[in-house]
Amino acid sequence: MKNYLSFGAGVNSTALMLLLLDDNVEFEAVFSDTGCEWPETYEHLHLLQDEGYEFTWLRPEVSGTRTLYEYCVKYNGMIPHVRRRFCTQKFKGRPLDRYHEKPCTTYIGYDYGESRRRYVRDRKGIHYEFPLIERMITRQRCKEIIRDHGLPVPPKSGCWLCPFQPLSEWKRLRDTYPDLFRMAMVLEDMNKHGFTFREGMRLSSIWQENKLLHYNEFQIEEKVN
Repeated sequence: MKNYLSFGAGVNSTALMLLLLDDNVEFEAVFSDTGCEWPETYEHLHLLQDEGYEFTWLRPEVSGTRTLYEYCVKYNGMIPHVRRRFCTQKFKGRPLDRYHEKPCTTYIGYDYGESRRRYVRDRKGIHYEFPLIERMITRQRCKEIIRDHGLPVPPKSGCWLCPFQPLSEWKRLRDTYPDLFRMAMVLEDMNKHGFTFREGMRLSSIWQENKLLHYNEFQIEEKVN
């Protein structure tokens, strides 16, 4: 039975990959790319490749689109929302399920502080294991493991479109990657259901705090080929 690591390229999954390698466990690390990961995550992935670490990089096609952003534009500004979280399932869960050769074991990188998240049950021929929880390894210890292997600690993985990220992350996106922030605002304005990325707050109000160029100057293709 084959072993897989659900690899998100963040702190926990990177540390778990290193631990599994140290323990000589045979496994395949698999990263499913939404096309909208934070730029720092892509930098970390390329650094790992340059250092000789191996993982499979899935770039799923969903409804004729290759990125989460393209998918949202195609469906008239549909946006990830805390009450409508289609993105993880379409661009992470289902692609990974299709890729896995079943029966198999999948390692999940929840750390000891996330023990409450250990609610995932075996399904469809997939057996889930949580080595960091079993070893009582905290997030802080994960960072130490990464440093002990001579690697920089990566940032928290996730999409720059994620509605669960705190306000500080939206402001960091605005200040560090203004083009990406403008793209998110365009999607928010296109949305026909009135949803916003943050409950009770439009991204335009965050944008205007910095008095940057108005996002209407930013152009996107109306249609996704």
